[in-house]
Amino acid sequence: MRSFRLGLWVLVASCVGAACQCVRVRDDVRYACVENTDCAAGQLCLSQQCVPAFVDGGGGGSSFGGGGGTNGGGGGAMGGGTNGGGTAMGGGTTGGGATMGGGNAMGGGSGDSGTACNAKNCAGCCVNDVCEVGTTAAACGAGGAMCQTCPATSQCQGGTCTGCDATSCPLGCCFNGVCQAQSSTSCGVAGAVCTTCVTQRTDRCMSGACACGSAGIVCTSGQVCLSGVCQCNASSCPNGCCDGDQCRPLSATFCGAPGQMCAACDAQRANACSATGQCACGTSSACQQGQRCVNGTCTCDSTSCPTGCCDAQDVCRTGTSATECGNNGADCQNCPGGCMNQQCAGCNATNCATGCCVNGNCIAPAAQNASQCGAGGSFCAVCNGNAPDCVGGSCGCGDAGVCAAGQTCQGGMCVCNSSSCPGG
Repeated sequence: MRSFRLGLWVLVASCVGAACQCVRVRDDVRYACVENTDCAAGQLCLSQQCVPAFVDGGGGGSSFGGGGGTNGGGGGAMGGGTNGGGTAMGGGTTGGGATMGGGNAMGGGSGDSGTACNAKNCAGCCVNDVCEVGTTAAACGAGGAMCQTCPATSQCQGGTCTGCDATSCPLGCCFNGVCQAQSSTSCGVAGAVCTTCVTQRTDRCMSGACACGSAGIVCTSGQVCLSGVCQCNASSCPNGCCDGDQCRPLSATFCGAPGQMCAACDAQRANACSATGQCACGTSSACQQGQRCVNGTCTCDSTSCPTGCCDAQDVCRTGTSATECGNNGADCQNCPGGCMNQQCAGCNATNCATGCCVNGNCIAPAAQNASQCGAGGSFCAVCNGNAPDCVGGSCGCGDAGVCAAGQTCQGGMCVCNSSSCPGG
């Protein structure tokens, strides 16, 4: 088989014995793609073929169809109708029942209106995103590959056209019953059905198998093959971020704008990553300094604000002013007598040894409750969670103290139930 370039077309001479037949084929039409990402830049996947993105156009006599219609009108290279009707690849030289023409090989109907036809949903072969049985000469194939059109001297057997097999084509691949030399757009060996390697994850054919670069590897999901190297970028990783050349799902550990470099969020201030690649606490922005993210909510406490006090908005303050006095993440106090050493001057361990302080006032044990509890002149605490009761200046569960992990306080007793211990 010999080929000669003529503009965008290639004349292919297929010879058997002394008889030769010339067939004109578009050399910018690729085959065996499933989706647009399998094609090179500037191409679309139509009818299991990679074609230039300008295929959608009207006007009579253009190379991909003239006249009206969604993807080209009648009489052109891709035929008429929604995705090409009439002839397989146009009338004339290759149309009307010839080697690559006629009937339904690439034409007819509205093809591109439903779910893409591929190996996942078609045991036969695909024409215009319609799954064919794949057992006729006009539509021959298997495994969701693009249908072949067998020439008049060939039959469809076992999902491929006869006349080309491992014996007659040991070093190449077969398509339309003709042995094709290995290339980036016709890859295979030992008479296998040709596939294209011009996809998002491969760029060449090596020993009958598609690969990216000379290393012979295939890029993983979330990567794109650029200049023979598997890379991660915005086009290959639109819903994640790039950890080196790996595409990672967005999380607090791997967070970044789509296709950009991943970074780890501050584990104290965030527990998630937003769809735009911003660290977040629950569904809100990441917590500010002096706060921590607890169950998706920003909170100020002794862990996040150990050297200051927490105001009513859960913001950590320095705790040294008369209106915001305190430390160790306690609620900030308003001290009429001033703040000294982060304690209200009018209430301290000396003058309130058995009680706790609120805004410079000593709350005696008899006056304490779950919202004002403490001793030794410390700031009064709010009792909640596993220690909802104030007993003797300390928060606890009745007389039992603070309930252990996996327990809850009910009626002044620590108990274990399905709510406190859902996994045990």
